[in-house]
Amino acid sequence: MRNLIKKANPTSQERKVWRKLIQKEILEHDGEDRVRFQVPLIERSIIQKIEEEL
Repeated sequence: MRNLIKKANPTSQERKVWRKLIQKEILEHDGEDRVRFQVPLIERSIIQKIEEEL
C-alpha cells in the first residue's frame, strides 16, 4: 500500500494484491498502471496508518 500512496512502480506481487482489491471494490483502475482508492475515507485511514508506522 505504501507504493500506492507514493505512486511508485508496483511489483508483480503488488499488482496481484491490487487486482484483488479492485475486485472487492476497494481500489479502482485509473488508467495505465495506476490505481486509486474508491472511497477517500479508506485512503485517509491507510495513509494515517502508514504514517504512524514510520
